[in-house]
Amino acid sequence: MTEIDPGDAPNSDSQVAKVSFWRPFTAAVLTALAFDIGVYRSHGYTGCALFFGMALVCYLAGGLTSKAHRSTWLLTTMLALIVLRLVWLGSPALLVCGVVLLPALAMACHGMAPYLMDLAMFSLQSIVAGAYDLLVFVLEEREKRSQSDGVDAIKLMGIVAPVVTVLVFAVIFVQANPDLANSLGAVFGDLGDLLLRLVNRFNIDVLDVFFVGTVSWIALGQLSPLMKKPLSEMLNIPIQNAAPQQRESSVYSAFRNTLVSVTILFAVYLVFEFSTLWFREFPKGFYYAGYAHQGAAWLTFALALATFMLSAIFRGSLLHDPRIVRLRFWAWMWSTLNFLLGISVYNRMWIYIDFNGMTRMRVLGLFGITTVMAGFVLVVWKIYHQRRFSWLIQRHLWTLACGLYLLAVTPVDYLVHTYNARQILAGDLAPSVQITEHPVNASGWLALVALVDCENTIIREGIRAKLAEEYFHPSVKDRLFGQKTGHWSELQLAERELQQALASRQALWQQYKDPRKRSLLWNSYKEYAYQWY
Repeated sequence: MTEIDPGDAPNSDSQVAKVSFWRPFTAAVLTALAFDIGVYRSHGYTGCALFFGMALVCYLAGGLTSKAHRSTWLLTTMLALIVLRLVWLGSPALLVCGVVLLPALAMACHGMAPYLMDLAMFSLQSIVAGAYDLLVFVLEEREKRSQSDGVDAIKLMGIVAPVVTVLVFAVIFVQANPDLANSLGAVFGDLGDLLLRLVNRFNIDVLDVFFVGTVSWIALGQLSPLMKKPLSEMLNIPIQNAAPQQRESSVYSAFRNTLVSVTILFAVYLVFEFSTLWFREFPKGFYYAGYAHQGAAWLTFALALATFMLSAIFRGSLLHDPRIVRLRFWAWMWSTLNFLLGISVYNRMWIYIDFNGMTRMRVLGLFGITTVMAGFVLVVWKIYHQRRFSWLIQRHLWTLACGLYLLAVTPVDYLVHTYNARQILAGDLAPSVQITEHPVNASGWLALVALVDCENTIIREGIRAKLAEEYFHPSVKDRLFGQKTGHWSELQLAERELQQALASRQALWQQYKDPRKRSLLWNSYKEYAYQWY
């Protein structure tokens, strides 16, 4: 059960038991109530933000111990960013991040580093941990009452054990006789109908009760866990390689020759890369998609493969070979070239962005190569500090998870189209194609409002027509003029900001009230911008 800080410990053992149970139990119940209000009874992402915000407070209040891990406050900040992002403009990815971060925070509060493999086990144990904690508390209370009443707990066991045993065998015997089973089934069916009528009479939402109970059950299991140590400690797995007697490895020559070969290959290729794609003007008709899109993907794959090879080479018996110093020299040489290759990937991505603007996929590509580069740094760190392969896997999973989290909380459309709008207003019209050929959410249109004053007539009229279509959309119009406020949980600040920006230009949109005119102007803009696709 949850521990108490020594300074806050009550004087009596009974008070210790009550505090150690009631603190996580109360926090779990409040978390479930927050779920009921923010998720079950709401209609939008702001309701989910309320749930995660309240759950964050409850988890800290109900699960924080004196031995909390140093990542506790980092996870708290990450969850707080999830809450803010859900209020700004929500997405399913943010909900997934929040669901993963809550048990991670519970782990950190109990002094465990939230590695993903440990987190999976911790999440599984939360299904039964809450029940165990509740059972222990009930038995402790029963034992106290039994002692005060002079009733021995063994006597109570002598009554409960035979009753449960008889019931189990009675069910088995009933199932062995179909007629008897059908008769009893009909009786239980009538009882079920009666219960259903009672539920309907008192307007009890059974599904709501089920979800609230489930959330409180799982939350209690996370706030009062059975799992107190990470898997590596439970399995007694060291994080650093031991140093046994040195001996020559039979695979040394093969790996040395491999590292020398790939170092020479990478050096030759990077000379070609820098001479063909750096510091040059690209001619009209240059195959941007092939070099800067597909090519960047292949080079990223080469970096990922190099990461795997280095982590596979420096492990096992090779780590105890006395010649490993020379092998490390070639590993550092190849690593340096890999960093130059990573810079080349960024350069290729920038070539594509400079050609016709930013897109969601290009942002994803930048996140992807950054994640791969971070993984490569971890491999270099592993080799230098002689960490075990399990240490590397845990941190690689962390790197991937952090990359996905940062991608989820980043307002991608707003940043993408802020960049595109600035380029267009500066005279670079090519990014205008990214507005017509890709979906744009509310935050993206908010960034594009600046283009209503663009000097290019076709782009300006096309953007005005599209924003006028947003303005005259029934749901937007109702909210702008106060005819429909919607449920509080549907509030999204990005949509509200866009609506206010549109409302400030009411006179302008009246010129585009005709849907046929808007369609004609938008199609003209699409045809014009397609030249940069």
